[in-house]
Amino acid sequence: MYSKTLTLLLLLFIPLSIICQSKYEKGYIIKKQGEKIKGYIKYSLNKSLCQQITFLSSDQTKKTVYYPSEIKEFKFENLNRIFKQITLPRLDSTTITDTIQNVFAEVLVETPKRTLFFYKPIDSNRRLFIQTPEIKLKELIREVKNKEVNGSNFVYVNKKYIGLLKICFKDCKDATQNKLDNLGFTIGAIANFFTKSSRCLGEKILHESAAWKDKGNLQIVFGAGISYVSTEMVTYRRSGWWKSMEDPQPLVGTPFGLSLYYYPPFIRNTFFLGISSSYSLKGAYSEISETRFEQHYLNLGLSLGYHYPFGKIKPYWGTELTRGILMNQNDAFISTHPTDFGTAILVAPKNYKRYAGEVGLGLFVGVDIPFSACGIRAELKYHYGLLPTLANFAILQQHALQLQVQFRISPLRKNRNSF
Repeated sequence: MYSKTLTLLLLLFIPLSIICQSKYEKGYIIKKQGEKIKGYIKYSLNKSLCQQITFLSSDQTKKTVYYPSEIKEFKFENLNRIFKQITLPRLDSTTITDTIQNVFAEVLVETPKRTLFFYKPIDSNRRLFIQTPEIKLKELIREVKNKEVNGSNFVYVNKKYIGLLKICFKDCKDATQNKLDNLGFTIGAIANFFTKSSRCLGEKILHESAAWKDKGNLQIVFGAGISYVSTEMVTYRRSGWWKSMEDPQPLVGTPFGLSLYYYPPFIRNTFFLGISSSYSLKGAYSEISETRFEQHYLNLGLSLGYHYPFGKIKPYWGTELTRGILMNQNDAFISTHPTDFGTAILVAPKNYKRYAGEVGLGLFVGVDIPFSACGIRAELKYHYGLLPTLANFAILQQHALQLQVQFRISPLRKNRNSF
């Protein structure tokens, strides 16, 4: 039975990831003439957004590919990311007729007077640009160069970006030389300096991109469901391991609990870490052995998983490590017949506090249906646990198959509208 269950779970992993292969996010484009059109924009995990986008009309009937020469701006609304068309000199124009190129660059921070752009082509390193009415569009540059002094070569870093920022924010008292000298050349550091210095000048922040403001996502999940649980005792004799409970029958329980999941701010918040606490009933009974288990557990768990980011229905899967605390150690094991099995269990039950900790491993797979900042989940989980007994030659193996319906809330953000 359990090998079939594991096979079923593994087979579910593949089709669930195919539920929503489309990767279109709600957004809009602004054409060269100023016309604003709402619809859906294909979000690419690679850097091809710099060169072109695929736009789907709001009624999902017309699909159009746009290039930077055709539109001046587009935005992923629920991702809070804006891209604008800018014109850049080509880094290598020796074999190309045109010496300039139109590209889409992301707006990291924007004020009424200045804008910080981020551009990451497919075949090059990231590039940062600043635009003001005075200096137009200039690149922030950090170069690693070799310098020869007295016949010896040494490497030094040319921080050209510090001088440019100093010129742009020369009237800001907080933009001190010491802060500039210690300013690292990272997206977060530059964007944070740009934002604070703009506020220092009294400028209103019109836009801050989630590309650097993203702090991750927290989800609070409440769940309840039904479980199909079987427990068996395995005893070691000279002839080897053998099951001492004859014809064990499973129990049906109603697990419920609370979980917290954190999605770190990288890879589109797709991987998550979780902690959980839950109640579950485990056990089995055997009419032949005249024995019955009814174990009430408080389970504490750590989990790691992956949440597919696209689609109206978003699949997820993962694994968890649990520690189960037996809450009814004095009456969990009932035997009306003093078999070897029953004797091993019923010796000095008051000492079970030292042994009543189950260690388990679980696999889970589910689907998430988001709405606003909340969501409904359906989750299937297989759990395997081991519980030592008072006897050195016996352990309890516990198998649980759970089906839960869960309600979640994301206090940090709303769900993305994609399909």
